[in-house]
Amino acid sequence: MMDEVQSILPLSSVKNKVFPAVNTILDIEEVIKKRNYFNPKSMKDIETIFNNNLDKNPDGYLVGESLACPKQVTTDNDIIDSLVNNKLLSEFHIPIKYLESDLRKIDSEIKPNISYFLGGEDEALNRLKRKVSELPNFVNEFRKPKTVSTNDETDPREPSTTGLSPYISNGCLSVRLLWNECKVANFNSTHTKPPESLIGQLMFREMFYLLSRTVKNWDDDQNNSNCKPIDWGEYDIDKISAWESGMTGFPYIDAMMRQLESTGWMHHLGRHAVSCFLTRGQLWQNWKIGRDIFDRKLVDADWALNNGNWLWLAGVAPFSMPYYRIYNPCPDSKSSLNVETVDADFIRHWIPELVSFPSKYIFEPQLAPLEIQKKSKCIIGEDYPNPIVNRKETRKENLIRFKESNANLKKSSIQ
Repeated sequence: MMDEVQSILPLSSVKNKVFPAVNTILDIEEVIKKRNYFNPKSMKDIETIFNNNLDKNPDGYLVGESLACPKQVTTDNDIIDSLVNNKLLSEFHIPIKYLESDLRKIDSEIKPNISYFLGGEDEALNRLKRKVSELPNFVNEFRKPKTVSTNDETDPREPSTTGLSPYISNGCLSVRLLWNECKVANFNSTHTKPPESLIGQLMFREMFYLLSRTVKNWDDDQNNSNCKPIDWGEYDIDKISAWESGMTGFPYIDAMMRQLESTGWMHHLGRHAVSCFLTRGQLWQNWKIGRDIFDRKLVDADWALNNGNWLWLAGVAPFSMPYYRIYNPCPDSKSSLNVETVDADFIRHWIPELVSFPSKYIFEPQLAPLEIQKKSKCIIGEDYPNPIVNRKETRKENLIRFKESNANLKKSSIQ
């Protein structure tokens, strides 16, 4: 659409300028045109691409400064009117009354005291200041795999990460500004390196943007060079509904999904767990089903990243973790999901049915003796569901299925 608008504007005597890479570090279109471009599959690959396209000094890559906030915004009403009334451009015009109607509808659907990530540039810059600029030690010590998936201990809604992804994806925060604020914190300091650092996470983001532009059928499981065509199970409405509504009987999974429903956000390790659970872990459902649900509900929904993450976590992409690494949906204190298990306040907040359950049983409440369930005023199977699957049996079955699918794919490629 942008190319079409750009070709029409000169006919209306309107000067225009296109700013590439508005929401990325790299100029994606320019990068993929270069003869030395290749599709990245790892942090090493994306570092090579950065080296080929950006200047570098001892402090890291030079990405350029973000534009300063405008002091005022002015509009030439005559030009606007001429564009709106132009026959060639009128189809691209959305009257303000329709936007206002949509905003009123959205506002009416937001439950009071539930919405957490407030929109707008002011809110984005405030969060950037609180979580990055004023916390250089947090930035320098940041290791994303080590962050806590059950959020801040004092607030089950507040991420243990920056929580800036909604503002980046919606254009409220410049990705260059975030990059440069991280570099300021890193300057003359010992700090973590990619891929675990905040800079590393932004580089992974670039990787998915590049792939989404160059990989045909990036959002499909067929004829996609970055997706193994696994023979997933038939669409199971009962399993999918239980997963989406946070009623699987697995409190960690359910708490994450209820958090998503309420706030539109979920920690990356929570996303790892629930996507693995839906696909290769327990429910054996096509990753596109979860992708579509995430796309509807995430406040940081992004077509390139959402598809990339689901391809990765379903175990079907060249950059995926090994398919046999399956997250335990009933994590303990040693889990790589980094769960707070002593007080388990995250579970208690999002699953009030279990608020009085002892922490010993709260991640697998069906194992609690009946007298403890009664004392906790939550009978499993009545007040909170029993697990919809046997996690150990389904894990074993799905590992066999995935292994067989891999074997069949290898045979067909040889033939």
